[in-house]
Amino acid sequence: MSLHLKAFLGFSRTAASASKTSSEKCYLLQLPAELRVNVYDKIALNGFLPYADPRDYQGLFLSCKQIHDEMEQECFRAAPGVLDHLQSKLDHFLNLEPLQPKSFSELMNLTVSIPRWALHSPRKQKAMIKSLKPLAALHLSSLKLLLDEQLETRSILTLRDQLPHTDWLEFLRIDAMFYVLVTYGVSDAVTSRGDELYKLRTTYTDIITFATRVNCLVAPNLCSHGHHKDQKRLRYCIYYGKGTGDILSPMPCNVRKVVMPLKKLDPETQCHPAIYPWGLRLARWSPGVEQYYLNKEGYVWWWSDQKGKHGSLRSRWSKRMPKEMVWERVGKGKAGKEMDGIKLLARCC
Repeated sequence: MSLHLKAFLGFSRTAASASKTSSEKCYLLQLPAELRVNVYDKIALNGFLPYADPRDYQGLFLSCKQIHDEMEQECFRAAPGVLDHLQSKLDHFLNLEPLQPKSFSELMNLTVSIPRWALHSPRKQKAMIKSLKPLAALHLSSLKLLLDEQLETRSILTLRDQLPHTDWLEFLRIDAMFYVLVTYGVSDAVTSRGDELYKLRTTYTDIITFATRVNCLVAPNLCSHGHHKDQKRLRYCIYYGKGTGDILSPMPCNVRKVVMPLKKLDPETQCHPAIYPWGLRLARWSPGVEQYYLNKEGYVWWWSDQKGKHGSLRSRWSKRMPKEMVWERVGKGKAGKEMDGIKLLARCC
């Protein structure tokens, strides 16, 4: 927002001058409606408020009902076009919801559905998280990453025509057999698992690699000066084995909270050495291994179990399974204090 616009709206007044009288006229409301819309477009591109930092407009947005309604209406007018554009930039299997929000709360809390089969494809995970970067650059209250097992309503032949050849082969290898079994009711084991479980057997090992790669989304600077210090962390980087062009100019994440809700996970049949490095179910890998670097970027990672109890910082010493993983922005100045509290919590878990 320009200095002239801030001065016109009264943002540059001192506390002393602002407290002289509470009956000052609002000059913004004296302007024609068309000019007020131009002001709102200067605050956020096309009036779409998630483009702007809430600190730049929240005072004006909450100043009176008329201005609040006008800014909200202008935002809703731009929302379908912006969200459709963001959907077109997402990976083929990702679905953004809602595309036509009915309230400001819905607009600020978006959900992206991620196909369950992609958990078995490192290449697909990296491509999906890279495509989420423009969405994560919005100033949202929350972005929910939801594992979706809903089968495609399109036929397999339609998918073959619409998908890139690499994606089609990967879908065929991982998901096509499950698609046929459930569609034609052949697999009783799948349909009898209940709603609290995933249709396909899903363990902590299946979800944790994707969850670790979310670190690259919320703290993109990790890819340039965090992962490379440890070979184990480097293999989860979305740029592992690729060029460094995007790493040198990372797109920031402005979402206040990234949430990954989970259904009840199945018990492990064996301890994967990359996830359980000591062969014990008590000690396991988690996104919190990079908590130090996340804190430097102003984020804190934590999780909660089925009973709502928060897990420890790194969750290395716990058998409890997460129901929800959260990457929460606390600000670079507050991250250190937040870390002290989480470390104290870790001793109790």
